[in-house]
Amino acid sequence: MKESADVKRIRAAVVQFDYQPSAVLNYPFIEEPALLGEGERGITSLYLPVQGVEKQIKNFREEVAKAYEEFTSERVCNILERLNEMDVNIVVFPEYSIPANCLSAIDESAGKMVVIAASHTVRDSLIEETYKHLGLNVTSEDIGRSICPIRLSPKNWGRIDKLTKSKWETPLKIGAKWETFKIKINNINRFFSKKCSYPQKIHCKFSIANLAFKI
Repeated sequence: MKESADVKRIRAAVVQFDYQPSAVLNYPFIEEPALLGEGERGITSLYLPVQGVEKQIKNFREEVAKAYEEFTSERVCNILERLNEMDVNIVVFPEYSIPANCLSAIDESAGKMVVIAASHTVRDSLIEETYKHLGLNVTSEDIGRSICPIRLSPKNWGRIDKLTKSKWETPLKIGAKWETFKIKINNINRFFSKKCSYPQKIHCKFSIANLAFKI
């Protein structure tokens, strides 16, 4: 679309990078040093009936997950800082690409951008340490669901659930929450909704007459 003086421009960025899925299906993926192939066993499923070994494996799994979360936070923050310099308005990350413990770093680094912060499986430990800190409405009823956190503005988060599942997601609990969000970009109100299905779809209710997309 040709740019003109009366056109309001929104710049959207779709991020693509390699990642360990932030999903908990048969095992929590981010606790494995490498992504397992079908039928392979790793440290999350390993059981050795030798005193002390189980605890060492549990500690190692936690260290792997923490290191991965720190690496991902730094990586995502660098991406967001660059996108801020490019005056991007909306950022979309791939499904399962961002662990929940990276959301606070995103909130601090995203500036005025709206961030569709991938998705992840809700776990009990995240309710107190992550969601409440962000003001994200997640309860124990959501444990086992895949949710997509959406950063609408600084310290203002919403969520949309995954409503269907793939054949690889048998343990996944079907989501229950989907809504349309009102956001303000370039001082104009827009309505945004994202339906988490498989494959995922993004629906943006924009007035095309007043909008040009540039990626």
